Amino acid sequence: MIYISVDNDHHGGLALSLIEKYNFAAEDITFISHISPRNSTIPASEFCRQVIAGHPLSSGSGYRRIVSYIRSISHQRYLKKVFKFSANDILIVITEYQLNNALLARKMKQAGGQVYLFDEGIGFYFNNSTFHDLHLRLADKLFLKLYDLAFTSLGIPAYARKGFEGRMYVCIKEKYIDGIYSRMRLPIKRPLKIYGYRNFLVSAQAQEMKNQGSVILFASNLRAFGLEREERVLMEKVVRHLAKNFPQVFIKIHPSDAVAKNDNFYFYEKLIRALPNISLIDNSITGNEAMERYKPRIVVGVLGATMFDAFFFGCHPVFLFHLLPRVPEFQICNFVLEGMNYKFIQSFENVNPEYKCDVDVASLLYDEEIKAPWEITFRQSKRPLKN
Repeated sequence: MIYISVDNDHHGGLALSLIEKYNFAAEDITFISHISPRNSTIPASEFCRQVIAGHPLSSGSGYRRIVSYIRSISHQRYLKKVFKFSANDILIVITEYQLNNALLARKMKQAGGQVYLFDEGIGFYFNNSTFHDLHLRLADKLFLKLYDLAFTSLGIPAYARKGFEGRMYVCIKEKYIDGIYSRMRLPIKRPLKIYGYRNFLVSAQAQEMKNQGSVILFASNLRAFGLEREERVLMEKVVRHLAKNFPQVFIKIHPSDAVAKNDNFYFYEKLIRALPNISLIDNSITGNEAMERYKPRIVVGVLGATMFDAFFFGCHPVFLFHLLPRVPEFQICNFVLEGMNYKFIQSFENVNPEYKCDVDVASLLYDEEIKAPWEITFRQSKRPLKN
């Protein structure tokens, strides 16, 4: 059995692309589907799935609550009791933030099975960059030790590293991972075998003619950086500028804000009502699906995984994080983009239908077809899968 652990719709989309690409038999797939308002794609599918709650410490403020540690003990006992893996099984992990995945990885390896980590997007490369080792402060080291102590005391096979968002990034201990599958030729600081594979996003849709008169603005959620108010101030100017210069403007509100119906959500909703040529992209589709559907030539946003995916959809992304107050975490964004020879725009007022982003996307990607260990382990079905 191939088990695929999914935490949100972005992960679900990547997993379904993998299944479709290799035409896996439906009976050979079981999704481990975490309960979340942002995880609706897999629950709506016809694939076999095992539904579980997220780990108590994986919530936003979990580490600050004593009750989270108490709940973790019973939760981990539940996982140990429910999941029964065998030596013929494979676990695919798409995020290390979800601590359940570390526990499941250990259980799979103890059963003799295989565990593979797939990159979930640009955030994976941000968090596993060599950049952080060069910018680690004494305070960072102290907090990382505290997180490691929490993992050790609860028996969670993970460790903390300096990451992009917040104080740390969770890493599953390497002895419980057989390899990493990477779509981009960016450095990964992990002592694991890297399997480069052809990016699924480079599709026929990416080569189609773009609509020069439309633009998508991908709203961010900068709560982790303390810049929510500053972002809204900038975005109001940006949205009004786009409305004057493009016949059709689409706005995709960040999924967490769309679910929470918070200040960010109502801010964008008010702008959409005020300007006639602006449309809201429904939260039922992902940012990547929106790029395929509306085919904008240009996309705009502060930062985010979808903004980086835009390169591979044949769009020209305009990053704006450098126009906000500087925070240390943005340095990794600069580091990666400069390594791609990306040129930052001087002002949002320079965004127009003629904007061109000269990045050699082909040089960033692996072009090999995926060489998956499970291609030998599992037969492949010749019939279409139900999605």
